[in-house]
Amino acid sequence: MNQRISGDLLQWLRGFYNVVLYGNLSNAAFHMNIKQSAVSHHIRNLEKEFDTTLFYRENNRLILTEAGEILYKDAEKFFDMLERTRHALSSNKNDLSGTISMAMPHAIAQNLLPEVISKFNDKHEGVCFSLFSGSSKQIYEKVKNGIVHFGIANQFDMTDHKDTALDITPLFGARLQIISSRNNHFSIPKEASIKSIEKFPFISFFPEYAVGSTISNYTSKNNISLNIISYISSFNTLINMVKANIGISIIDSFAVKDENDICITNIIDEIPLRKYIMISKKNRYIPPQSIAFKELLFEFIPPKNCISLLP
Repeated sequence: MNQRISGDLLQWLRGFYNVVLYGNLSNAAFHMNIKQSAVSHHIRNLEKEFDTTLFYRENNRLILTEAGEILYKDAEKFFDMLERTRHALSSNKNDLSGTISMAMPHAIAQNLLPEVISKFNDKHEGVCFSLFSGSSKQIYEKVKNGIVHFGIANQFDMTDHKDTALDITPLFGARLQIISSRNNHFSIPKEASIKSIEKFPFISFFPEYAVGSTISNYTSKNNISLNIISYISSFNTLINMVKANIGISIIDSFAVKDENDICITNIIDEIPLRKYIMISKKNRYIPPQSIAFKELLFEFIPPKNCISLLP
């Protein structure tokens, strides 16, 4: 016989679940469109309902207790079940309205995604896109924590890419290229080694980003000292700094076109392909609209100047 539970339990559980997903009370409140005090109220009521402590604080961070870990795993399954049931009971199962949540690097989001979204919107209306772009490590965490339905990341700097909690699909391999301003005074030829650009001012992604990590490891291994004048986390900022003739940089072959403001130089060094993969959480319910978008995305892979790794 089912025990009687409070009618507000579902909302309390939703508040708890969002705190874990988004890291703190304020972020959870933002995504739920309620006040932070209301989220705190949800947590207190849940702890009273189950007579346990769900979080402890460490350096102003909320850390799940052992009981909190158990509840979060069950809550994730519960909310997935609700989404699956909602679709199963829907009067129009072909309706792809809803949210498509995904995460991918800045360069892919800027150069590949707009065309795919445009094609998708031509066929389906009422879809909302929730996109996170960042480093591969950040993308990995978003997928693993269930914040997004799927992600695209570079495999190189994902130390846990063999994580059994994830489904992984190889997508494409990209080569690196040097970029400089079309009106630059660096006189870089159409082909060059990384060693040959040591003296030029260099704009680098931070090492936690896949490109930055690749370059840092390669230059360290080959005794190359780049003249780094700035570390950048924003793809657009890096491109604009290069266009402004502040320095040169190295990015993936698909990330920018040989256009009026940018000059591309092929790298002659034998650097392995930078492999990109699609990741999703095993046993996680992915709604039909996200599945349909993933299938359309495969039609645009690999991007120009990249090699397909699709099975």
